[in-house]
Amino acid sequence: MGGRAKRDRVAVVMRALRLVRLAAIALALGGCAALHHPRRPPAPAPPVTIESRPTPPPPESTAVRRARRARLLTPRAASALRAQALRDTLAAGARLRRCAGRGLLPDRQNTWDAATGLLAQAHAALLRGDAAGARTFAREARQLAADLDCP
Repeated sequence: MGGRAKRDRVAVVMRALRLVRLAAIALALGGCAALHHPRRPPAPAPPVTIESRPTPPPPESTAVRRARRARLLTPRAASALRAQALRDTLAAGARLRRCAGRGLLPDRQNTWDAATGLLAQAHAALLRGDAAGARTFAREARQLAADLDCP
């Protein structure tokens, strides 16, 4: 190995060591500064009495929310939601009829009762014209009814 290659390699190693020393010094000084000047916690906020707080607006009624949601749906979207609700209602109803009158275990009976209640809510939503609500209730009823394993 030639003398020049060895010198170049030694120079690279020396440069690397110099960088490591500088990094160690920078970390040491940064750590020391943090130890000598601890940060103080922020001052607590002044207390606010309940009377001085603004009163939030009253929540909207369910009927207002449903009416707003119904206005946002186009006729085509509402029709699609009704079709999905009908499809899910029929599937859930068929599954629940298979299990009706059978001696179900308590957890399965609770599932059957919950799915039946959701179907009733879906029917009520369809009758009042709430397609989105009907679809939600029918989908949940179908998912619950799918958990029932009646032959």
